[in-house]
Amino acid sequence: MKTTVTAFAITALASFPLSQAVAYDGGESDNTYIEVGVSTVNIPGGTHTSGLAGIGVYTSGIGNKVDFEGLANYQPVDGNDIHNINAPIDVSQPDHSGLGVFSFAQVGDQDVWFGEWSQDGSTSFSNRAVYYYGDTADTTIPTTGTDVHYSVQGISRYTGSNDLDGDFYATFTGSGGTLTGSIANSALTVNVGSATFNSAGEISSSNATATHGGGVSNGSVEGRFYGANAAGLAGIATFNDSQYDTAFGGTR
Repeated sequence: MKTTVTAFAITALASFPLSQAVAYDGGESDNTYIEVGVSTVNIPGGTHTSGLAGIGVYTSGIGNKVDFEGLANYQPVDGNDIHNINAPIDVSQPDHSGLGVFSFAQVGDQDVWFGEWSQDGSTSFSNRAVYYYGDTADTTIPTTGTDVHYSVQGISRYTGSNDLDGDFYATFTGSGGTLTGSIANSALTVNVGSATFNSAGEISSSNATATHGGGVSNGSVEGRFYGANAAGLAGIATFNDSQYDTAFGGTR
């Protein structure tokens, strides 16, 4: 589900206030339990900042979005450069205490993030959703370039060692372009199919595939480029069998 936000951030620079428009874009595979968007929680001098790429969870109010940057500070990256926050939701409690299990990663050094959330993590990956979201304010799309290489990582039912890795190739035509490539681990290969993107850098494909031990699942891709000269990209691939849904991100 696509989420595009244009907001106004008020930033104090020395003693002079600066009003600046900021734009964010991304989406999630299912917004029943989580929703990405501009962060709303602000703790001055604390752990969370409003006006950044964020996520909300139903147990704390889906509109109360916290920034990924703040969440990342809770838990350093693992050996695959993925942040993991383990706070399973106890559905036996009246307040459904807990925030769920997060596995997410950053695209380069941008305020752009991708990952997955589930109620209980690897126990059963209940109510799992994949997502991507980030700052588009400085995004520019090249008008030329053939088979421009992106190193891409994917997250799907992450258990600590099964991230997906691979390569995407973009061809920029001036009015948009095409994107091909795949990411894989030992059990799953996700191919974006014949993806295209428009002049704004928004990526889509209706013939993505997930190849796994049980065969092939068909699906679609949504995503976009981020940063100057399309420095990075992020998105999600969703399939008829949602257990193969995958979030991805990468850089040139």
